[in-house]
Amino acid sequence: MTRQLRKVGTNSGNNGCPTLYETEGGTYVVQGDRVTDPAELAQLDKPHRRGGRRHGAA
Repeated sequence: MTRQLRKVGTNSGNNGCPTLYETEGGTYVVQGDRVTDPAELAQLDKPHRRGGRRHGAA
């Protein structure tokens, strides 16, 4: 099943990246560069999944 995404916003000053979308289920999809810096990852509410791109809502 394909999720319906609603574009919430983008940082057009940076070639449109990142872009934030909201799903009909109230979760979010972020399109942008992958975060790999350990210090940046440590700031996330949820630990990242190796190779994954999905992060649940807090």
